[in-house]
Amino acid sequence: MLDTDLVEAVKRFEGFAPLAKWDYKQYTNGFGTRAHSKTEHISETEAQRRLVIELTAAQALVDHFAPGAPQGVRNALTSLTFNEGTGWEHDGLGEAVKAKNWGMAKAHFLMYDHAGDKVLPALEKRRAEEASWFPKEDHPVEATPAAQSEPVVDPVAPPEPVTTPDGKPTKEAAGDPTTGGSLLSRAIHSIEAAL
Repeated sequence: MLDTDLVEAVKRFEGFAPLAKWDYKQYTNGFGTRAHSKTEHISETEAQRRLVIELTAAQALVDHFAPGAPQGVRNALTSLTFNEGTGWEHDGLGEAVKAKNWGMAKAHFLMYDHAGDKVLPALEKRRAEEASWFPKEDHPVEATPAAQSEPVVDPVAPPEPVTTPDGKPTKEAAGDPTTGGSLLSRAIHSIEAAL
């Protein structure tokens, strides 16, 4: 289930924008969700609905990649996946997460502060806050119980596997456009269809 603290943090990071605007890779509106068109205008209620859908999809991808991760790590990676996609899984951050080396993961996590090939102060601040959710230890730790806050929505079943039987990333996991979009996009569409 989504942690309400995560939802509120992402709402604060993104801010509410009813009108679609260009955001480096796509048009977004609401609380940083994909706009359906470059001229779309949505209500705050619709923005909240879309945010929950996209965060739920991002969380399902994180849970598939890092089952049993501590709640703070899970929240931070869900926020990163919502904001940046799943590319981190195939980088040093993904290796550190798989090794449950939270200190190394935190160091790699803080590197995701660029957009348009430059460091953005708002992303630096966001990543620093998200990184503070990681465990303080520099060694592997056991998973923590889920946050005690009220859930926003029940989790969905994990999407299709993101690796082939030999452990290599699938085209979908890498966002190959010939397969119908990124895994995150497909998960979002699956959740929307289920509502």
